[in-house]
Amino acid sequence: PLSIGSMLMVMIYMGGWISGGHFNPAVTLAVLCRSLLGAARDEFPWRRALKYVASQLVGTVFGSLLAWGALERRSLVGYPSLPVASSLGQGFLGELLGTFLLAYVVLNVAMVKGVAGNSYFGFAIGMVVTAMA
Repeated sequence: PLSIGSMLMVMIYMGGWISGGHFNPAVTLAVLCRSLLGAARDEFPWRRALKYVASQLVGTVFGSLLAWGALERRSLVGYPSLPVASSLGQGFLGELLGTFLLAYVVLNVAMVKGVAGNSYFGFAIGMVVTAMA
């Protein structure tokens, strides 16, 4: 889990200036909703959001193909599974809460005028993903 969150943190610091760190469609949707609901700072048009989501989906396919080619146990690529003691409802609730927390943290550490220019946004977002993994 720490490696997943750390990699996201590094990617956000590396590529955040290009796309705002939009590596997840849920984050893009949250930023779009914020803009559509009248956020005065950083207007985010729906056409840009559509381009970002399309790029994220293409990246998902290519990343999955690369992982499939690199791993010996190819059956594990793209198929996360629930722990034996968990139900489908628990898994869905966990994903829902984790996605909400990720979007909430992104909106509050990377999009709010009061914390503009902070240097901890990537760390905070990466640690949310670490906690979710």
